[in-house]
Amino acid sequence: MILGCSVAIFYTAFHDLFIPSILFKNLGEAANLPTSTFSFFFPYQIVMVFAVCLPILYLLPVRMERTTFRTTLTVVGIKFIWVLLIIFLRPMEGGVISAWSPSSAMRRYGYLGVMALDIIQNSKPVVNNELLINCKQDAELNPFARLDTDFRTHSIVVIQVESLDSIILKKQVGGVEVMPTMTALASVVPPIVLETHHNSVSGSIGTDFQFLTGYRQSGQKNSFHYNLTPLAASSLPLFCNSKGASFQYFHGNSPAFWRRYGIFKELGLPSWYSSINVPQTEFSGWGASDMDMVTALLECAANDKSGSRLYYWVTLSSHAPFNLVRHSLLNGISTDDRVANVFNYTDGQIKRLINHWPFDTTLFMVFGDHQAPIPGHEKSTVPAFLFTLIHGQVQPLQFKGKVPYVIEVPTLHNLVKEILLPAPNPTGYLKSKE
Repeated sequence: MILGCSVAIFYTAFHDLFIPSILFKNLGEAANLPTSTFSFFFPYQIVMVFAVCLPILYLLPVRMERTTFRTTLTVVGIKFIWVLLIIFLRPMEGGVISAWSPSSAMRRYGYLGVMALDIIQNSKPVVNNELLINCKQDAELNPFARLDTDFRTHSIVVIQVESLDSIILKKQVGGVEVMPTMTALASVVPPIVLETHHNSVSGSIGTDFQFLTGYRQSGQKNSFHYNLTPLAASSLPLFCNSKGASFQYFHGNSPAFWRRYGIFKELGLPSWYSSINVPQTEFSGWGASDMDMVTALLECAANDKSGSRLYYWVTLSSHAPFNLVRHSLLNGISTDDRVANVFNYTDGQIKRLINHWPFDTTLFMVFGDHQAPIPGHEKSTVPAFLFTLIHGQVQPLQFKGKVPYVIEVPTLHNLVKEILLPAPNPTGYLKSKE
């Protein structure tokens, strides 16, 4: 244990060093994570430690196994407290905590730093309407780029692909494309770079927030720790309802994950398709698989009589640690590359959805929620594809004027409001399954 504490002090002082392999390899391999540094995937490893290893290893009769585990746990605890204190007591430029950004915390201390920053920021009290005021001021000071088009439709499909970035999009294994559907799409539809303002551990939630509300995340807290009711007036669910259109949201997680249930209810979405109401036909970690969600989405669309509709699907199966589905064949080539496997799987479900979509003259928006949390992807970009599906043919959405090289998620929110036509015979929401 003395040796373990010595290593802990050394490791916390030099946090950029690689993991001492003898001490940490057992946990790194058990967590099955694609990283060479312990701090980067800290949240997943610590969950694994307490949920799995703690009760098992403490019961092992071999003293060395127990000692190694306890030493590892000591190092993790000291590292976390150390980073928490650094962020709290040694602020960056400006001399205040708010000077720390999630990107700077990530750059210096990995996911552990972002978690520590989240804890500090989210412990502060919330002022009524603070988020609404901050968001409106931010939008006025920094207006969003606008995309102008003459295209109008009663049918929009939004696919938010977990961890999709430019490196993943071009990834190959043995000369075979990992995402053949998306790469073929990129040859027809030029991708636009999407700035997602990834500002917390809950990365996709930030993109959800911006797309649903039309605002950037603003303020020191993660936006989903606020009461979002003041933002409901601008939300897409209520916008669709005012048009007599159906708004349907699909995410394989539990509704309780990252507080989605209460948050979405505040934004005018009382229920949606999730792991608790979608039949599951295959193994999937953390909830329902992308295949089962696409099945539910197509069934919902086939019964949609609303006349105007917006379908919003957030993928799950490509989420880190990239082992949530059992998919080990890449176009017939066996591979043990977990990242390649899961993105190939999700790519196949995107293809299935497009090929079987029942409505003509549909606008598709396909974009990533943030960069893949993999070492080396920090400088990648997040792509967004905007295209129409008319008589089975995919064509780029035609714009008036020059298209910005980089857009933000609220730009897509505003584009939806411009393009979606009211229902011919307004009926309001189609109710999701209970």
